[in-house]
Amino acid sequence: MTRRKSLLLIAAALLALATLAAIAWVAQQQRQARAQAAVDDLARERGRQLFQSGDGLAGRMAGHDAALPALATRCANCHGIAGQASGPGAAGPSLGRARLADLRARRGGPPSRFDAGSLCRLLNTGRDPADVVIAVTMPRYSASTAQCRDLWAHLTSGP
Repeated sequence: MTRRKSLLLIAAALLALATLAAIAWVAQQQRQARAQAAVDDLARERGRQLFQSGDGLAGRMAGHDAALPALATRCANCHGIAGQASGPGAAGPSLGRARLADLRARRGGPPSRFDAGSLCRLLNTGRDPADVVIAVTMPRYSASTAQCRDLWAHLTSGP
């Protein structure tokens, strides 16, 4: 075998190996994307359940220590989801990605935007990202970081 043929065979083998490695990498990326999508779907569903039922999300009125029943403090009592039918009450705004994540002035404060952490702060303390206190009629919660992330995933999954 000539040197040139040997080099061509080596180059072809390297090209085949590189192609196989690229195919394996793409397949791995697709598996990871599907796994992440499944995790995201679960978080959105847990958030939807928290929003609709309030189960596991202890709420209390501002200035009071006693937790109220979940049925009395569930988010869906006062808030709808943007692009969907509103909840039974209309006391609060419809929530969605645009209302929460876009920069906007709220309640006379400076422009701000929410993320999962600032949503959690609002739920637990009643202070929004601009440090403006929300109405005392909105319950304060003892929401965990995981619950806040799930609510955030649900609330920002639509318009």
